[in-house]
Amino acid sequence: MRKLVLLLLLLQGPLHAQTVWAPSGTTWMYAMWSHWTSSAYTVAMTVTGDSLIHNVPCQRITVEPSMCTYFDFQGSTPHLFTYASGDSVFWYDAIGDAFRLLVPFDAVPGSSWRVPLPTEPDPVHCDTAVFTVDAVDAIEVDGQSLRRIHVSQELIAGTGTFVFPQSTGIFTERMGHGFFLLPWLMNCADADIPTGLACYSDPDLSWPDPHVDCSVWQGMKAPSTRDRFTVAPDPVERATPFMIRIDRALGAGARIDVIDATGRVRRSEPWTALQGRMTLAEPGAYLLLLRNNGKPVDVRRVVVY
Repeated sequence: MRKLVLLLLLLQGPLHAQTVWAPSGTTWMYAMWSHWTSSAYTVAMTVTGDSLIHNVPCQRITVEPSMCTYFDFQGSTPHLFTYASGDSVFWYDAIGDAFRLLVPFDAVPGSSWRVPLPTEPDPVHCDTAVFTVDAVDAIEVDGQSLRRIHVSQELIAGTGTFVFPQSTGIFTERMGHGFFLLPWLMNCADADIPTGLACYSDPDLSWPDPHVDCSVWQGMKAPSTRDRFTVAPDPVERATPFMIRIDRALGAGARIDVIDATGRVRRSEPWTALQGRMTLAEPGAYLLLLRNNGKPVDVRRVVVY
């Protein structure tokens, strides 16, 4: 009987499949804020091939650099190299010449992990990012359940080179951290910084909404043939009211969903007026989805800084 049970287990394969991470063609779009132009824009990070580093097969992610991230150290067109092993994702630190743990998706509440962040020209004395798991849950995207790790995050500053813009964050399976793929920033002033994940796509799923073209979020083209739904100003300072206008009344079934960079609906409000004001207290990139009787009508993005 024991041999039969063992045979059945072997035929079934592993009980826990390896986490899916960065298949070919995966693209992350991050909302950015420019201090100098006081405007929002987006940058892309795309899986463009495979590499072998220290005999470890990994994905090559091409990065459009910003002025205030780890990639400042790595040239005008840097790359990030990552791989997944079991439930964990690792990234290659080119300065320290070592792979570092980015996130263990099997982490449990109360556990923590540390990430050394070496700096040039002294890679020995470095800051240390500390992530502590507050909670775990899952969201469903395109019919797939994705694990999420809610963390408190802090930096033990050895050099004072890096900072966290927020004290908490969320890692989502496949997508990574909701703020930026490497969520720590350089301790710089008056520079462009990311404000959150705007859009994610891979061969199997897309986010924030499989029915919303990612270019809608980027602002590359209008989400409809006419402006049924406008938001101004964008970007807007946190806790500052911004105006929402709708070109025609939609009736009692109209609502606006406020969706954050992790895909969570932060607020859902009835919206029957042609215009009104809304205030968001937390900085980040948000999707405002106008629905009528449950059906999407139009969508707009707003960046809160």
